[in-house]
Amino acid sequence: MRCLFLLACLLLSCTQTSAVGSETEDTQFSVPSVMSVGLPDAQSKNQRRKAVERIANSSLAINLIAKDKEGRTRIATIGSAIAVKYGRHNLVITARHVAVSDSDPRLLFACSVKSHDCVSLEPNLVMELQLLPDISKDWAVYKTEVFPKGTIPTQISTEPLKLGDPVWLSGMPWGHHPWVNLGNIAWIFNETGKVQVLGINGFAASGSSGGGVYDEKGFLVGITVAVEISPYAGPQENQVLAVPIRNIWVLNP
Repeated sequence: MRCLFLLACLLLSCTQTSAVGSETEDTQFSVPSVMSVGLPDAQSKNQRRKAVERIANSSLAINLIAKDKEGRTRIATIGSAIAVKYGRHNLVITARHVAVSDSDPRLLFACSVKSHDCVSLEPNLVMELQLLPDISKDWAVYKTEVFPKGTIPTQISTEPLKLGDPVWLSGMPWGHHPWVNLGNIAWIFNETGKVQVLGINGFAASGSSGGGVYDEKGFLVGITVAVEISPYAGPQENQVLAVPIRNIWVLNP
């Protein structure tokens, strides 16, 4: 697990420091429309449409507001998130390394990738208390009063995960465009009978962290946290690491 955490850190720091994405001098966010690729011919067009629509409605971009050296306001997309309705609570789920900075406080907004509307993420944050948790605990949950306009929160999948299962990956690679693509669960890391980390042969990049992993119907099964790094070939963009949604103990009864 320590090895996996080190792999994750390479992506995590890239997501935090590159601050890729749109920048502007006011508080208006511009988020492009959702793109989808890699759709299988065997899956009905109607089912694909419903799944992608469900994913797009619940997908969020995480935007950071900061001041530059000249005192101008800069806005950058630094990660992704998912809107989830849990009981009476409105939750925004993302990766811990997107939500937390070691160096300074973060003024973060969750923005709908469809309507461009944004809401402030207040410091009502739940996460693992370990200083350096392993990759299986790289998650953070915000409770918010309202979701951005146009957001329809997702449902959590109740189906067990199996090797070879098709899954959708959503996120904001490089902070530029919302992206939805299809992959498969390539491996499952288990510890004491509990799924700890998913390996997925789909596409993700810096900025995808915190994005949703969904089953083929568009229901949430996990969150993207890292891309595996090869010491020889660099980022392996088809080897995505994800935290199963069941790892998030606040979502378990």
